[in-house]
Amino acid sequence: MKKIIVAVLSLFVAFQGLSAASPDEILNRIEKANSAQSCVTSSFRHTKVLATKAKKTMEGSQYYVSPDKLAMVYSNPAGDRFTINGNRVYMNRAGKSQVYDITKVPMVKRLSSSILDAVCGKVRKLAGDNNADMKVMDSGSSYIITMTARQEASTGYARTTLEYRKSDCILVKLELEEFTHVVNSFSFDGISTTSSIDKAVFEIPAR
Repeated sequence: MKKIIVAVLSLFVAFQGLSAASPDEILNRIEKANSAQSCVTSSFRHTKVLATKAKKTMEGSQYYVSPDKLAMVYSNPAGDRFTINGNRVYMNRAGKSQVYDITKVPMVKRLSSSILDAVCGKVRKLAGDNNADMKVMDSGSSYIITMTARQEASTGYARTTLEYRKSDCILVKLELEEFTHVVNSFSFDGISTTSSIDKAVFEIPAR
């Protein structure tokens, strides 16, 4: 009986080894699944932790339209917004707003492209842009990708962590740790893939 149990366990371990996807296969799944998504909406929770460990939690709704439109509309604090529309980015924080041309502001370009690439599932591009080594893990219910920058830079992130749910490879968590040790974490819930989103949500005010 003992030999039978050992044999069954050996077969199970062997099967698990054969069925496990390689890191490249996981990345391909994420990229392929997200390339098929034209519109995604969700609620989000944004937690910012400063180097002093002071923490602020915010929340709102996120809207994404392929390939280059994303809006984060905050309900707490109400009125705050972060919008990407092509090469333009609009930020409104505590009533102070600014419009950027990301071709002229590298720091804003890195921030906007990192968030957009994460949502789009462009994991390899995100790692390349941040000059980062990448670790890919299958946690069972999700895929977790951790990126660690090879060296400190004036823009970019020391560490980036992404979590995509396994069922459809949609982003559910994103964590961006700056070289200054400031950490911005986003978790997404109530995710819906839809056929259209009102374009007004991506409108950027005139300067």
